[in-house]
Amino acid sequence: MADSSVAFGVRNVDTVGTTDVALRKIFGALYPTKGIISGCAVSGRSNLAYNVAEGVVSCSKGASDGSTLAWVPAGTTPAVAANSSSYARLDAVWVEAHDATQGDADNLVTLGVTQGTAAASPAVPTIPTGATLLAVMSMPAGATKTSSASVSSKGVGAIPYGSSLGVLVDKTDTANQSVLPASEYDYAAGTFTLPTKRMVDIKQTFTLLCGSQESSAYARVLIDGTQVWQGEVHVFPSFATSQYFEASVELEAGTHSIQAKLKRGVRGDTVKRYWSKSGWAGQHLQVVDAGAVT
Repeated sequence: MADSSVAFGVRNVDTVGTTDVALRKIFGALYPTKGIISGCAVSGRSNLAYNVAEGVVSCSKGASDGSTLAWVPAGTTPAVAANSSSYARLDAVWVEAHDATQGDADNLVTLGVTQGTAAASPAVPTIPTGATLLAVMSMPAGATKTSSASVSSKGVGAIPYGSSLGVLVDKTDTANQSVLPASEYDYAAGTFTLPTKRMVDIKQTFTLLCGSQESSAYARVLIDGTQVWQGEVHVFPSFATSQYFEASVELEAGTHSIQAKLKRGVRGDTVKRYWSKSGWAGQHLQVVDAGAVT
């Protein structure tokens, strides 16, 4: 007989109900990424522990195990050491949903902190594999209590399946009044990570001006080294004009690289790039998550 399952929401009859594994699989589908759902702000104290406010997080021991949703009562982390160094360090505050059936000592939602190493450019320390990051705290040189620490960065929010991840890449070539190169160059590039198969929108703005004759520029976009879009930008004389292009691409889960390339086109030797904080948009690339693809 094949493995059977009872759906979450169906009454338990004669001890047959939804298992813990099935629940984790369901929650993992709803929240494919670990992260903060609400609350869990981190702050310092008059000693060497950190305060964590009440909240809710998504935890996971790995994609194959699904996710758990954990209510985090307000509490404190274990103590870290004073920072006797002349450099700052970074401490990572996290929460973990223990599971005694998978080797943990108990089934408790547990706060923790991983102390970093002081350095001129301190690195964020590695937290346990199954933990969810709440915040990275910067402990200044000579600090003897965590009230001296400040939030360097917050943990990411948990993204429900189907919701947009928002802006993934946002880059601008700020070259101003310089002639467009004859050879192709990356006017923007970046990397982004998708938790599931998703559709992304590639948005480009080009702000160019040419000499007395109408000209053009050639543009294309590569993702993971493969061309996904190409076009010719019409360039007008007399005044700088911004033109907008958009394309949608379906991508698998994982980390992706993007390169947006530009070069001279027809009569392109007089084409100039324009950018300013208050006026010209420059050559702008934005990658926006449009949601999950089934």
